[in-house]
Amino acid sequence: VGDDIYVAGLNETGIPVIKKNDEVLYTLEFDQQCMGSSVSSMTVHGDDVYATTIYLTSSGGFYGKLWINGVASQDYADATELYAVCVDGDDVYVAGGTNEAAVIWKNAEPYYVYPTTSTGLFVDIEIIRNFLYLVCNDFLIVSSVVYHGYNSYWIAPTERKGFQYLRTKE
Repeated sequence: VGDDIYVAGLNETGIPVIKKNDEVLYTLEFDQQCMGSSVSSMTVHGDDVYATTIYLTSSGGFYGKLWINGVASQDYADATELYAVCVDGDDVYVAGGTNEAAVIWKNAEPYYVYPTTSTGLFVDIEIIRNFLYLVCNDFLIVSSVVYHGYNSYWIAPTERKGFQYLRTKE
């Protein structure tokens, strides 16, 4: 961003960190039940740094968190995995899923939910010229029929909830 370089990774003890110009900016500390974690996505918007993480609990479950300037948001408690974050003006979009659905959240509220019994998740999100672009793994919808094992690409105007299938790549 500008002349600054932001990088997410793990420190020497395996804790996720966000660095700015090779200096640790934020350490993303989890509770004692965390068995492992990683940063899945990061974006900088103005002076704010947003990051999504996935962590494994001692009970074997996965959970996702959104971090804003190194502080964990409690708004995504039902998320099993968060893979991407995108900011458009005052709106924060997060892509991921729960045990029951692939989900896009807008400002911590479910914006698009696709129920699934598989491992299908939204794994990337981007906004370009007021259109929301989504990438979903593991399933494809064609005429209400769900096919598994595909990467799907979706597009939608940000001002409405209607999503359209864009294309698929095997």
